[in-house]
Amino acid sequence: MTTFCQLRELHLEGNFLHRLPNEVSTLQHLKAIDLSRNQFRDFPEQLTTLPALETINLEENDIVDVPVEKLAAMPALRSINLRCNPLSAEVRVIAPPLIKFDMLMSPEGARAPPALGLAPHAHPAGDRGHLGWHPEGRESHRPLGGQAWGAGGGGPKSMRWEGAQLVQDR
Repeated sequence: MTTFCQLRELHLEGNFLHRLPNEVSTLQHLKAIDLSRNQFRDFPEQLTTLPALETINLEENDIVDVPVEKLAAMPALRSINLRCNPLSAEVRVIAPPLIKFDMLMSPEGARAPPALGLAPHAHPAGDRGHLGWHPEGRESHRPLGGQAWGAGGGGPKSMRWEGAQLVQDR
């Protein structure tokens, strides 16, 4: 991961991940990370050390507790998607008055939507970026905020997993 120090966007959704390597903290230019549809039980706290991080998508994991104070101290954070996670009642009560960014949560006890027979890479839409399911299974790389990431600088701007290989988006 240290090879991609200029990385701006990282798509790791649907890869059965349960933790991130510590090297993630070297991605100082990362603006958006999609870790949705994985198996995280603990919030990946390495993300709270990334100064440029604006968007975190952790939808459809098994996260109960979130480091609300650390997230509140992140200078660039604008949106975190925690829908379809069994968040504790404490997080639901403590977070709203402390945060200055959008925190998307499902109602308490809500479950992930069924796949509805859609293609394997189809994913539910975020409130700000996409409008619905992608029935063809085509991946959209438009972030929740609707901006295009990766302006300026050298090196890859967006990476995603294809099978067992990390590939650069063009």
